[in-house]
Order: sequence, then C-alpha cells, then structure tokens
Amino acid sequence: LLSMIPGIGNKMQGLDIDDGMMDKTAAIIYSMTKEEYEQKKAELKLKADELGAKIEKESSDFDKELLIHDAIIDSCSYADSGQLIASSAYGVLVEGSASCEGYAKAAKLLLDRAGIDNYVITGTATRDDGESEGHMWNVVFLDGQPYNLDLTWDDPIGEGAEQNKRYAYFNITDEELLKTHTFFDEASCCTATDFNYFIYFCTHTENRRTSVHIR
Repeated sequence: LLSMIPGIGNKMQGLDIDDGMMDKTAAIIYSMTKEEYEQKKAELKLKADELGAKIEKESSDFDKELLIHDAIIDSCSYADSGQLIASSAYGVLVEGSASCEGYAKAAKLLLDRAGIDNYVITGTATRDDGESEGHMWNVVFLDGQPYNLDLTWDDPIGEGAEQNKRYAYFNITDEELLKTHTFFDEASCCTATDFNYFIYFCTHTENRRTSVHIR
C-alpha cells in the first residue's frame, strides 16, 4: 500500500523464526500505521495540488521546471537525519526537511504532475572537504534532450538563511556534473546545453534585445 504513493516509504524487515525449518516465517514491520499513512497521503496530496496549480500556469516546460526547482529549495532545508521520512517527497513538501533522496523524489513527483519526462539517478558526490557520499538527483527531458538537475546541490546548505538559491546544477551536462559527481551507471547521456539555466537566460535576453532593436 505505502509503495503506491510517491515519496512515502515503508520499512519491511524479514525475521527468520527457525533456521532449522524448511518453511520460514517472516515478520513485516511497518514504519507507520494505516491511519498515519492515510493522513500523510492526504497531506502530501494537498501540498502537491497547491504547487501543481501554480505549475500549470507556466507556459513552457522550462518555466515549470524552474518553478519546481525554486519552490522545493525555498520550502526545504537539507537534513540527513537517517529517518525514513527524510528520504521522501513528504519530508520535502510537508515537513520542509529532507535528504538528497527526498529532494529528488519531490522533484520527480512534481515533474511527473507537470507532464515532464524525468527519472531519478544515483551515484556519489564529493563535498568541499573531499569526502564522497552516496547521492541522488534527477535527469529531466526538455525538447527530447536530457539534462542533469541537482536540487540538493543548488540549495545553499549551511550558508545562512539569507543566502540566495543557486542554479549551478540546473540542467547541466554530464561533463560538468562529473567535476563533483560520479554515476553508479556509467552510461553518459546529458550533452545538450540549450536549457542550461545560464545559457537559456543569456540567449533569451539577447533575443529580446535584438527584437527591441529591430523595432
């Protein structure tokens, strides 16, 4: 049941009762009751619906993705608490605290609602202190081309509440990403740059200036 709703997980644990018996018995331990699940399901749906209504007003997939990026970073703070809920979309959209897995799952949930093809990808990321750790982010498709999107690394973690959000990992290529990340799946696919945040706005700003000049 819990696996049917994106972003809310459930922990199952197998326990052998008697190793000497052919037929083993397993105990299933859930992380929440059915009532708690239904409540969290409703809370997550309400938040997703609220954001979904705003996303639908954007005219382009790029603008929808940008709204999702900003909304998640504005409403959530990074926290790798080890709690199951921190690795969920619920942790991001309802509780406002989540790990990289939560960021990626929340982005996928909202991108799916916006009708934008995407998937979650796993690998490692190297921190400023040189230590690498398991990591999760998204690959987003715009005009049929894939781009890396890492919301966690665009969130100004530990830099003060007044720090502006970043766009350094908004629709970047594999070549750029591999400066700090590695893939568990070595297949490289993201090479397009048209919808990179900085290139997109630079190009569109130049186009607007040219249009005004012609008029």
